[in-house]
Amino acid sequence: MVGVERTAGTDGVPFDVDGTPVRIRGTIDRIERHIETGTWAVFDYKTSGQAKPPEKVHLKGDRWVDLQLPLYRWLLSRLPHDPDAGPLPGPDEPIEVGYITLPRDTGDTRAHVAEWGDADFETALDAAREAIRDAREIGFVWDPERRARFVDEEVERVLGRGVLVAPASHGPTTHGPATHGPTTQGPTTHGSTTHGGVER
Repeated sequence: MVGVERTAGTDGVPFDVDGTPVRIRGTIDRIERHIETGTWAVFDYKTSGQAKPPEKVHLKGDRWVDLQLPLYRWLLSRLPHDPDAGPLPGPDEPIEVGYITLPRDTGDTRAHVAEWGDADFETALDAAREAIRDAREIGFVWDPERRARFVDEEVERVLGRGVLVAPASHGPTTHGPATHGPTTQGPTTHGSTTHGGVER
């Protein structure tokens, strides 16, 4: 292990989209480098009784629905230099990504390395750019193909999702399921800021 809790700082790292960058920010839980092969690895800790592999979390068929790990990989070699925080890979060094699951039964703790190649990571970055373009052009809309975080009907009612409310001055309003994709803020003094899968 060569690093923990490495952050992009408050300003983030510029990610170019059509000549106008957005700032990617986030904190990488764990960074490792294989002593023999020199391959780097970015890991995110996951606490869950039934952890899913990264491929099932990030992809729905061929469609990217979560970009956390690909953006962490892109971010790693571009993090601000900090001599006290350990080394970082060069731009051409191989980097793997995955989860380290921390279930209740500690005997089941393990690393899940995503089986993605360079072409897969490129399509993920293309998906990130497309999401940013959509956010700039049309804002955010509910995607019916994305499942809500809470799918149990009783839980939905407790949370008020899908329930009609009638404010006195505005008439009935429907609150549908929340979406959990990337969110983009408008330009600041540092340009736009994107909080995708990398901002927690």
